[in-house]
Amino acid sequence: MHKIILVLLAICMAMTGCIIVYTDKPVLNDNKTADRPGQSPDGTGYVQDLPVQSQSEQTATLNMLSGESGSLVKSAATYMKSNMACTGDTDANFASRAFLSFDITSLPKSALVSEAILYLGNFTVIGSPTYSKSNWGNMGALELYQVQYGSSGDIGRVDYESTAPLVSSVKLANFTGMPLRIDVTQDNSGNNVIQQLLSQGVARCQFRAQFFTSTNWDSKADLICLDGMVLKIKYTMPK
Repeated sequence: MHKIILVLLAICMAMTGCIIVYTDKPVLNDNKTADRPGQSPDGTGYVQDLPVQSQSEQTATLNMLSGESGSLVKSAATYMKSNMACTGDTDANFASRAFLSFDITSLPKSALVSEAILYLGNFTVIGSPTYSKSNWGNMGALELYQVQYGSSGDIGRVDYESTAPLVSSVKLANFTGMPLRIDVTQDNSGNNVIQQLLSQGVARCQFRAQFFTSTNWDSKADLICLDGMVLKIKYTMPK
């Protein structure tokens, strides 16, 4: 290679205006094959596309609809309605079940729900509706069922007694460390509660709250009133 360069240099020196440029670096391909999106640098094949980043998670905060929530107190075959969403038992040992309603129409119908949490805010405790007593006197666990009852005026015996998917069961030993946080993302069959409602085009997410034990027979009111609950939903949007 060096001999060839010397010969060319000698010939060039005998000529006027001759310039020789030498480099041992490879010449770039003029068609810039390697710069084409999705193609390998050597131009022999295509590289795998980079994964698309998912959209960031969003949170929706839904306040409980007081006008659509309330409770029913059962006395034998009689069901007495209250505008306060209280669950537990009364001093007459009558069981009370609460009904909670949330408007989910602000959520995009195509939202992919990853989490749904109920937070107790301005709740009221009457007596001791907890799991901390001895075997006698316990109210048992606080249970939440998904019961789509409609408006508060529609709450009746069927909604009180109906079999429904269990969403959460919480043993309330005490009421410290607030706010109380209850996961209602899935029911006991593994179904995503909010996701199902969105797919059905339902405007409300509603729950029935009750204690495992209807009454502890101590002739004292043991209630927790759930007014002021907030439902926080985390979701992402498909691309």
